[in-house]
Amino acid sequence: MGDGVDSNCDGGESCYTDADNDGYRDSASTVLTSSDTDCNDSGEATSSDLTGDCNDANSAISPGDPEICDSSNTDEDCDGKADNDDLPSTGTTRYYKDADGDLYGATSDTGALRCDADTTYKVTNNTDCNDSNSSINTAATEIAGDKVDQNCNNTETCYKDSDNDGYRPDTTSTVSSSDTDCDDSGEAKSSEPTTDCDDTNASRYPGNTEITGDSVDQDCDLKEVCFIDVDNDNYTAVRPGR
Repeated sequence: MGDGVDSNCDGGESCYTDADNDGYRDSASTVLTSSDTDCNDSGEATSSDLTGDCNDANSAISPGDPEICDSSNTDEDCDGKADNDDLPSTGTTRYYKDADGDLYGATSDTGALRCDADTTYKVTNNTDCNDSNSSINTAATEIAGDKVDQNCNNTETCYKDSDNDGYRPDTTSTVSSSDTDCDDSGEAKSSEPTTDCDDTNASRYPGNTEITGDSVDQDCDLKEVCFIDVDNDNYTAVRPGR
């Protein structure tokens, strides 16, 4: 059958069916009787022709055809799956993995072509610099001084410590850093204390030793330690033994 030989001498040949003439026999291996022996006429196939045509009425559907993304969800390549990512394909979109579910794909992921998103490849961008933490992505709000780049811009918002004395002036003054450690000059982390009363002078911060009578509040308690001049004659009292 389908070998081009009239084995029973009836003047014809039993051929396989290729109704759409796309070079693939129908999946059921339907047989028809030909008026000659070559099995090369329209609708006929030989035993050497490929099998697996899942729609022998459409020449654009066969195991050799590319899968096409379409609204009809047609299985063009006869692999049992419609609109999957077999290549070459038409109308596909590159989707990326989103492990943390924040709708942003990992920057390290090269993605895969899909007709539609699936359970593995879910989103159409790969801008997430940490796909294991849903609070980190390009739309996240940066948290100052925590040494984490929440918005994936390769910088960190640090608190300000202009005089590098280990004390911040307040809870709102910030500076943009080119890295995330907040340890560079003028930078401070959120864990560093506040209430520096003069962030331009490294000798003024809470807890510093107060220098008596210099009219400077070294320890930022809004007070000054003064010498005693009870009679206001501009001379301080002499300590006993001096």
